[in-house]
Amino acid sequence: MELFTLGIGHYSEKDVQEVARAFTGWGLKNKAFDFNPELHDSDSKTVLGKTGNLDGGDIIEISRR
Repeated sequence: MELFTLGIGHYSEKDVQEVARAFTGWGLKNKAFDFNPELHDSDSKTVLGKTGNLDGGDIIEISRR
C-alpha cells in the first residue's frame, strides 16, 4: 500500500489487515487470476473509511481515490 498507492502515514495497521481479508478467495488457476467466492471472507471490512463486503476490486478502487 505504502509505496504504490497511498504514501507513508495515510493508513493504519488495521487498514492493512482489512485489505488482506478483502483479497481472500483470490488465487491462480491456469496461469490466470481467479476468484473463488467460497474462500472469500464475506464479513464487513473497513478500509480507509469505506465499509462493506469489500473484495480486491473494491480495494483497488478505494486506493485510487
